[in-house]
Amino acid sequence: MSEEKELKMAAAYIRVSTEDQAEYSPDAQLYEIRKYATREGYVLPDEYIFVDEGISGKKAEKRPQFQQMIAVAKSEKHPFDAILLWKFSRFARNQEESIVYKNMLKRDKVDVVSITEPIIDGPFGSLIERIIEWMDEYYSIRLSGEVKRGMTEKARRGEIQSIASFGYKLKNGQLVPEPEEADLVRQIFERFIAGDGYYAIARWLNDFGVRTHRGNRFENRTVEYIIRNPVYIGKLRWNPSGKTRRDFDNENIICVDANHEPIIDMETWEKAQAQVALTKSLWKYHGRPATEIKDWPSGIVRCAACNSTLVFAKPCYFKCGAYAKGACGYSQHIKAELLKDAIIERLETDLAATGSLPCVITRKMSTGDEGIPRLEAALANLARKKDRLHDAFLSGIDTAEEYKKYKAELEAEADQIKARIAELESASKEDHTEMLKEAIANALSILRSPDVAIAEKHNAANEIIESCLWDKSKNLLTITYRLIF
Repeated sequence: MSEEKELKMAAAYIRVSTEDQAEYSPDAQLYEIRKYATREGYVLPDEYIFVDEGISGKKAEKRPQFQQMIAVAKSEKHPFDAILLWKFSRFARNQEESIVYKNMLKRDKVDVVSITEPIIDGPFGSLIERIIEWMDEYYSIRLSGEVKRGMTEKARRGEIQSIASFGYKLKNGQLVPEPEEADLVRQIFERFIAGDGYYAIARWLNDFGVRTHRGNRFENRTVEYIIRNPVYIGKLRWNPSGKTRRDFDNENIICVDANHEPIIDMETWEKAQAQVALTKSLWKYHGRPATEIKDWPSGIVRCAACNSTLVFAKPCYFKCGAYAKGACGYSQHIKAELLKDAIIERLETDLAATGSLPCVITRKMSTGDEGIPRLEAALANLARKKDRLHDAFLSGIDTAEEYKKYKAELEAEADQIKARIAELESASKEDHTEMLKEAIANALSILRSPDVAIAEKHNAANEIIESCLWDKSKNLLTITYRLIF
């Protein structure tokens, strides 16, 4: 009688990404893995079958089932002796991560086994395994490059590559306005131009039960994305380097004319973009509406050690927000009344001081006005036009004479914009001490008044303070001012 094989416990890891073919479906992989397990004497319980479907193998941290499998393997029970794979590429397509996780598993005596790529024991087998992993990673990189090149070409042709933006629906691969949503988009632009902020518009939409195309509630960033999305003026925008993450002036962005019907006219679009620049100049990043704050220094004062905002804490203190979360080693707490008195005293001292004060100068923009942010955006847009012009010449669309002519026109326009930027920058370096002191005096009159609401005091302080740092160890409050004119 032949000797029976010793039964060992095994897990199965199955991964299928979007580019895989039908023969590598989860069911097909599991079928072959079960056959292998039976043949080689492994027990494969259903509870130890881990499947990541439609997920790339480049980063392990983005594969939840993979992470769960590793956690189970490293638990005190050590419930299985091997992880069975269809191919090593299912485990990882990043050789560095593959080595890290395999070594981690090896310390717990868990083998990683490819059922279609048998590896002999010893150093030569390890070398072959590394070569296979390298080839898998090379294939992944090459495939990613080919996909990106194809998507870039589609973007330059003005073809849609994502879900339809709010206000549109996809019909036969073409963006078509969705009447009710399109009307809401127009109202969003109108409200924003009239002075409503992102938060107020998001709350208005949520109160009416409106949801994004992904079924989510509207947020500040959602509204900002709509306001700054050129799809509404008949263009398509795509960033081949990855997600834009609100960096709408990124030089990698491709923005081309498309064939769909615009929802917003150019005049409205220009007014909205001017209002965006004005909003950015007036309010700090992540700033909350004044109606939401607990006391007027909220969101204005920061920790001198880590630059995190001092948050209001009951009963009447401000403390470093990062310290409260264990991310800062300094307890920069101070009573609310003492902090407010310190800010007012600092303003009074600086108002009486001679000489210039530390200050950031910002030229206020209004609708139709030209400011440095808009001029820089226009300069970036000209650079993109120049790139597209060069591509058209190389593709034979434009003749050498046409290319030379259009290039000269774009460069002349760029020179004019650069000259205007230099002029504005020069003007911003002039001595504005008297103007700043007048702004400080106006703010002080509001902050001293017992009859003024918290929100109004917050706005008055926020308008003149660019940064305010509190250092408890030195008992020092430092203010850098901002002047908008």
